[in-house]
Amino acid sequence: MSIADEITRLQTAKANIKTAIINKGGSLTTETISSYANAINNLPSGDLTIEGQQVITGILTGTVDEFDTVYSKFISDGSNWNTVHNKLSNPADLPPGNGIGVSFSNDDTYLAVGHNTTPFLTVYKRSGDTFTKLTGIEEPTGNGIGVSFSNDDTYLAVGHDTTPFLTVYKRSGDTFTKLSGIEEPTGNGRDVAFSNDDTYLAVAHYTTPYLTVYKRSGDTFTKLTFSPALPGNGQSVSFSSDSTYLAIGHQKSPYLTIYKRSGDTFTKLSGITEPTGNGMSVSFSNDDTYLAVGHYTTPYLTVYKRTGDKFNKLTFSPALPGNGRGVSFSSDDTYLAVGHDNSPNLTVYKRSGDTFTKLSGITAPAGDGMSVSFSNDDTYLAVALWTSPFLTVYKTTLINPTTLISPALNTIPLGYHDLGYALESGNEDDEIEMVSIFR
Repeated sequence: MSIADEITRLQTAKANIKTAIINKGGSLTTETISSYANAINNLPSGDLTIEGQQVITGILTGTVDEFDTVYSKFISDGSNWNTVHNKLSNPADLPPGNGIGVSFSNDDTYLAVGHNTTPFLTVYKRSGDTFTKLTGIEEPTGNGIGVSFSNDDTYLAVGHDTTPFLTVYKRSGDTFTKLSGIEEPTGNGRDVAFSNDDTYLAVAHYTTPYLTVYKRSGDTFTKLTFSPALPGNGQSVSFSSDSTYLAIGHQKSPYLTIYKRSGDTFTKLSGITEPTGNGMSVSFSNDDTYLAVGHYTTPYLTVYKRTGDKFNKLTFSPALPGNGRGVSFSSDDTYLAVGHDNSPNLTVYKRSGDTFTKLSGITAPAGDGMSVSFSNDDTYLAVALWTSPFLTVYKTTLINPTTLISPALNTIPLGYHDLGYALESGNEDDEIEMVSIFR
């Protein structure tokens, strides 16, 4: 083949390649053959590709089928945890009256609610997200105010109006049987709390001495003889996790009193700066570093940091809209929940060191939050409410950070920005991939 024939053949091949590139959607910026390889590499693939599309992995908030239209948004730092897990559906059998006290058992199987309409106490058994009311529990004699399980879940104590003011049940499976022979406190039982080793049971109550502590031996609860020297009605009690300290919130200044326990002796600590109003609820963090107090009078919440026997107020602005009614730390001490008067009725703070930051995006319960309780695994948060439905339970599992993927509605949900389609089918809480084609 002559050189002229070889040049002609190469020119023909070049023209054919150029035509093929253009026909496939490519473009050429120069006529030099050295640019053809780059043009071929930039050709679109065989699948449909939209400029700017990307594949995103996220957690579903509802059920979708493959290729369904979906939206997504990115969540960081747990700041919108309620968007991940909304309120659970109400139990089939709700408490019949104003919810006042609430407590999970330590194995998270049972949830007790004290309320002001007969039978005054409702106990639910949990299976997954379903809370089923137990039947056949002999009711206390008056409004259930405070409820607390022993740490081994053998006993359930209820503080209530009407003599004998305190009822203790012994649990065997799903059966709760009233114990007899317990000497009653001197007035209406309010809050109750077991020590971590279940040796002691503290009861805050009306009528002097306003606090009664029982020592337990088997099924026998015996009153200790000591003088609490409180100035007003006891409202709330909490033992530290190591059972060394006992905090009681009460009416009348100083509104909070803390005792240090040595054996059966409870000695009042001094030098604690008081909250600004009646101490309605108290809760130690599980590592005993912090003590939260919900109270009357702004700022409605005070948090103390403990160093040895010293409890020092932290300086932060809770920004609560009404009286603090119930407080509870999550088991890992990352979150502090506060039930309070006035909307939004529930406020949750995320703790980092000594800093408590208010979370946003939590769907408000229907009425004033009277009491709050995290499940031991921190999956659930229960709130006793003064208004129907009288109990609300949130599922509080945090996925952090993550992307949420939601089925498309007629309008884009608030905070969502990416529009695309699902690459696979899935149900709520499943992790799937989607193709984002617009943001």
